Amino acid sequence: MADAETVNLSAAVYWEIIIKYRLGKIKLETPPEEFIYQQMTKNFLQKLDITFKHLDCLATMPLHHRDPFDRILVAQAMTEKSPILSVDKQLKRYDVEVLW
Repeated sequence: MADAETVNLSAAVYWEIIIKYRLGKIKLETPPEEFIYQQMTKNFLQKLDITFKHLDCLATMPLHHRDPFDRILVAQAMTEKSPILSVDKQLKRYDVEVLW
């Protein structure tokens, strides 16, 4: 990733962080709405919104994975022709480069 021209942060990641924070499943030093923007600035991340193009891809993807957040991340990676950063081995079943 250090050599990448741009590194995107999906809106789906932000959404999932908010949910897990509110449920007490993750702890952050600041609320998610502050934490995300701090990290984006600190790590030069670009936001990646969820578009209809991503959803079109999602609609035709095989159901190798049931988690909706992971599936939209894969659809975004496939549509944007970019790798995805994840430890989830199930994602390698899709036609996308998985880093980690």
